[in-house]
Amino acid sequence: MKLENFSKLTYSILSANMAEKNNNVMIKNSWVLANLCANLQNFDKFTLEENQNILSMILSYCNSSKEKLVSNGYRALGYYISNNKDDCLVKVMNFESSKSQEIANSLNETYLKSFASLSVKVCWNVCVSFANILKNYKPGFMKIFYREEILDNMLTILTSKNNFKTYIHCVDMLTLAFDNFPDNKIFRELPKILCEIYFSAEEGKIDATELRYLPHLKSSVNNMIIKLLSGNNEQFFHVIAGEIMSQFP
Repeated sequence: MKLENFSKLTYSILSANMAEKNNNVMIKNSWVLANLCANLQNFDKFTLEENQNILSMILSYCNSSKEKLVSNGYRALGYYISNNKDDCLVKVMNFESSKSQEIANSLNETYLKSFASLSVKVCWNVCVSFANILKNYKPGFMKIFYREEILDNMLTILTSKNNFKTYIHCVDMLTLAFDNFPDNKIFRELPKILCEIYFSAEEGKIDATELRYLPHLKSSVNNMIIKLLSGNNEQFFHVIAGEIMSQFP
């Protein structure tokens, strides 16, 4: 079976299963949807209406009250936007249908939720999702979708979740965000937060289950700090230098 036919068949099954109330079916459906979006490189084989339906399915999972569905929903959303073509995404956002306004409103709010109240697993999937969008930046789509408050909200993940894996994914995502939005105000707050995370991440002060993530965490923080300093911003330099000196009274 050709990939295009397989994708269409998978889409039909996923659409039919959206009416299911069985939790196991919903979890498997959301997982398959995320994997379909991860492995497809060409969504223009679907009609605009089908693309809207795919996006609508994804957003319904993102807005679920069930953790596994939410995690898979964000995974799917990041891959769908990352792997799609910019002009296709713009057409999907502007395509007139009964779902258009509902999709636009839901998408605009997807990264503005109160992430501090969600689990660490959901939060790191949110960060990976947005990182995927930033890796394959779509200027036309981002002009419609992006709002400055998104990064403000993402920063709450870094300040509210005491979990190394979540820190790593959040810092890696913010490193990508700095390439595209270096003037966002959160980057003036970030040096102090990063230094606090770095110096508090000492082996004697953390749970043993977190130790395996420590080298990766320190590497991610180092990369972000280097990126901030590479812009020759004096404010970043003085904040980071001050935080380092405070560790050696």
